[in-house]
Amino acid sequence: MKRFVPALLELGPLAIFWGLMWTVDLKIAIAVGVALLLGDAAFRYWRGMPITKLYVLSGVLTVAFGAVDLWAETPFMLKYEDVITSLVIAGVLAWGARGEKSMIQGLVEQQHGDAFEDGADIRRFFKLFTLLWAAYFVLKAIAYLWMGAVMPMEEALKVRPIVGMVSLAAMMLASWKAQVLFDFGVRVGILPRE
Repeated sequence: MKRFVPALLELGPLAIFWGLMWTVDLKIAIAVGVALLLGDAAFRYWRGMPITKLYVLSGVLTVAFGAVDLWAETPFMLKYEDVITSLVIAGVLAWGARGEKSMIQGLVEQQHGDAFEDGADIRRFFKLFTLLWAAYFVLKAIAYLWMGAVMPMEEALKVRPIVGMVSLAAMMLASWKAQVLFDFGVRVGILPRE
């Protein structure tokens, strides 16, 4: 059960947002979503929980877009928020693949400590894996932009979370099976043998 608590904490505010949007009002859903995000950030800070750069980035974007939608007479940023956010995250990940260690390697080491030996093969794997995640967010942005262009906003807002959750679950599964990807990379010669 302890393994599912973090997932519930991450998905709970999203579920509340969608529930309020479909049953009450879009602006109320946005206001509650922003308040929950700010409360979560304060809670993490107060408890001394790690706050990653990616969390800060997505939080700042969510609050900024939410503020614009609350200020506007008719919320319009919601149509483009996920497209812009996905592109920004893709850019940050691509930028994070540079240097000695990639962003994802840093995140894994932060969560798991020294669970693996650091070597050229490991560093290259994490660089490629970080770029894979960047490509995922670019493809997600393209899909969301297409949905926003061809679907009415309310329909796009119903379909987008399903596409986002399913595709994110597939990427998370790939992350959990990173050893299989690593072994495949070594076998096909993408990764150097140590």
